[in-house]
Order: sequence, then C-alpha cells, then structure tokens
Amino acid sequence: MSLSLRTKRLLIFLAILIIAILLSLFIISTFPKQEKSTEIKQEETIIQQPVVQESEEEHIQREQQLVSESAVRSLSDTFTERYGSYSTESDFANLRDVLVLMTDRFAADTQNYLDSAKSSDDYYAVTTQVLNVKILDFDEEAKTATTSVSTQRQESRGTIQDMSVIYQTLFLELIWEQGMWKVDVAEWQ
Repeated sequence: MSLSLRTKRLLIFLAILIIAILLSLFIISTFPKQEKSTEIKQEETIIQQPVVQESEEEHIQREQQLVSESAVRSLSDTFTERYGSYSTESDFANLRDVLVLMTDRFAADTQNYLDSAKSSDDYYAVTTQVLNVKILDFDEEAKTATTSVSTQRQESRGTIQDMSVIYQTLFLELIWEQGMWKVDVAEWQ
C-alpha cells in the first residue's frame, strides 16, 4: 500500500509531536520540585536612583517637535524628488506639481519663471532619487528649518540611451506658513 505525500507528512508530524510530549513529561518528572524555603531572609535594602520626570507639557513639546521634524523630512524628500525630476516632454510639470509645497513668495517666483520659460527642442530628462535627508537646523519657535538632501540624478541628453548618473545635494529652507511646512528656498549644489 502506497501512502500519499500528504499522509506521510502528517504521520511524521504526529510522530514528532508525540516524541516532544513524551520528552517533556520525562524532563518534568526527573527534576524534583523545589520546596518553599521556611528560612526567614533578611530584607534587602534597595536604593533607587531618583527618576527625573519630565512634565507632561515638556513631553508634549518633545513629541510635537519629533512630529514636526518628521514632517520637515517628509516634505524635503517629496519636494526634492518632484522638483528635481524634469523632461522636455512634460513642459515643466515638475515645477507646477510642487507649487503647493512652496511658500507664497517662492511659488510666485517659480510661476514667473514658468510664464517665461520654454522647453528645448532637444530631448533632455533628469530623474531624481533622494538618498538621504539631513536636518541642518530646526527652530520650533521661529518655525524655520534647513535641510540638506543628498540625491542621485539620472540625466539623459539627446536620446534616452545617452544617460549619465550624477550625485547632487539640494539645500532647502523651510518655513511654517498657513499652518504647514513649506519650502521657501531651494538651491542645488
């Protein structure tokens, strides 16, 4: 009689399970139970270090700063990848997409550029990928932040096959405007 592969696996599993149960019972029965000691032990004196408790307000402020720093990091990442990616075929869609992430001043300057800019007839494209976002300065009271965003950029000139890879850093200055973090300055290095 030939057993199916599934039946064989089930029998092996059951055999291992039975062996494990028997082994557990053997181990439990060979080690004697420890009886409770009737000796009176001296109480140990434990000296505890004083714990510095932060106030609830300090805790909330620290949590808010972490959330704000996370928002700055996330905005820097999103903005850089979109702002730094361009194609002559997209007619500056990358800049139009990030206008909402810019301060009113920076958005107005960018819109002025868009109104006068013309795409080249020669094919050009660059795709930007963020490698690292580093917060250089973060001032919660002044509502300002500066980040350095390391990127890898793939450029194509003339044809898609004519590609080169460059590494660039984008420095961003962010400010709190209209209830959210926005980019006020973006400079490639």
